[in-house]
Amino acid sequence: MINVVWLKRDLRLTDHQPLWQAVQHELPFAIVYVIESTYWHLPDTSARQWQFVHQSLLELKAHAQRLGGDVWIMLGEVEHCFSQIHQRFTIKHIFSHQETGNDWTYHRDKRVLQWCAAQEIKWQEWPQFAVKRGKLNRDNWDNLWQQFMSQPTLALPDLHRALPQPATQFSRTELAVNELPTMVLEPEKIRYPGNDTLSCIQPQRAGSLAANRVLNSFIQERHKAYLMSVSSPIKGQQNSSRLSCYLAYGNLSLREVIHTTIAALPTTSHKRALTAFKSRLHWHCHFIQKMETEPQLEKHALHSSLRSLRSESFEQAAFDAYKAGLTGVPFVDACMRMLQHYGWINFRMRAMLISFSSYQLWLPWQQPAQHLAQLFTDYEPGIHYPQIQMQSGTTGINPFRIYNPVKQGERFDPKGEFIRRWVPELAQISDAYIHQPWLTTQTKRANYPVPKLEPMQAARLARNTLFEYYKNHVEKTETARVVQVHASRATRKRTPAQRKPAINHKQMSLF
Repeated sequence: MINVVWLKRDLRLTDHQPLWQAVQHELPFAIVYVIESTYWHLPDTSARQWQFVHQSLLELKAHAQRLGGDVWIMLGEVEHCFSQIHQRFTIKHIFSHQETGNDWTYHRDKRVLQWCAAQEIKWQEWPQFAVKRGKLNRDNWDNLWQQFMSQPTLALPDLHRALPQPATQFSRTELAVNELPTMVLEPEKIRYPGNDTLSCIQPQRAGSLAANRVLNSFIQERHKAYLMSVSSPIKGQQNSSRLSCYLAYGNLSLREVIHTTIAALPTTSHKRALTAFKSRLHWHCHFIQKMETEPQLEKHALHSSLRSLRSESFEQAAFDAYKAGLTGVPFVDACMRMLQHYGWINFRMRAMLISFSSYQLWLPWQQPAQHLAQLFTDYEPGIHYPQIQMQSGTTGINPFRIYNPVKQGERFDPKGEFIRRWVPELAQISDAYIHQPWLTTQTKRANYPVPKLEPMQAARLARNTLFEYYKNHVEKTETARVVQVHASRATRKRTPAQRKPAINHKQMSLF
């Protein structure tokens, strides 16, 4: 009889509650990661995400082996893999972190729960973030965050009772009828189970060793330029924390990052920068909590009155140009091409890409959301979909932020250096026209498209359409529900009237 530690988005050994709990039990345990081929064929997963997971798994397995343990890497559906383990060893408990993933993982977990109940196996889960499962009072959420993050981090556990990987694959005779055999894979046999080609040309290095190096370099030095450069697509690549991938796949725990940041605050001369960074880590859990509370955010607008907004407006040609970085708006196209290359771009530019697809192109948010999810190596569903909805104007409680990509380019790339790097077709365009090449005849020689509508004109049309839609269709009772269930709360108490959003025409700003 054994216990199983099921790894999902928690590819580390330190500050790992399920692993720690397994060590406390007397039974031997297996640390298991299942490569779920169905998951890797979803429209919001990609080869670049797999690159990061694969590298993390190889490092994790080697680390566990140095400590006297191992990680079993299996291929198949989770219930089938657990069935094979159960038939050979008999599982008593399964330990894992809770996962706030996409709709597919939500239903996968429900199937696993049913399988465990049928086999009389106890599945215990622990939160990985300050996110509450089940009924939630948002008024108390900040206290929950503080309590979770103030807990001490868990040290590296003793892995000597962790079972080594079985020497041979499970035989067909041990399986249920019509169930395919699933191998426990050797590292050299691990292959990408999906079918897209969206791998990164220059990916960020994965694993806990790299994560700790990046965290330490940020805390010790790079944070000093954080406030001045976090919004720049050029400087932000170096001076943002660059921890998002490591948090998305659990190479680091969020609590480790919080504790390290708090410990550094008394010694830094750039307290504002680290304080701002810590505040953003707080927002990390705030958005995941939205997805945990309302899992359908991946598919439906948060505000039910807004579910028909843009529903009939999908234009394939515009979407294809957007994906290719050929919209005719240089700063937008440069950001998209950088994202394609690295699998990462800073938060402000992500928001601008979403805003542009939603307002200037007037595309329904679901298709761009899936495409951007595939491009983001650090794709975290619980952050991704609530952010997409907030930036595309479907929450009903957030002021509209309609980005002017020309203004953004002039602010963050005044000489056009970033544009010329990623949109080399425009290398010969003068500085005077680099942000609006459609205003000069030089563009004809550049083999670069002209936008269907000038960005400011398209944004004004979107703003007017939104204002009329809100005035005629948005129900106040639904807005009140969204506020009560999902709106952030300040530390001080606020009355319901103070929490009420005040969206009006002036707040639909172009910036």
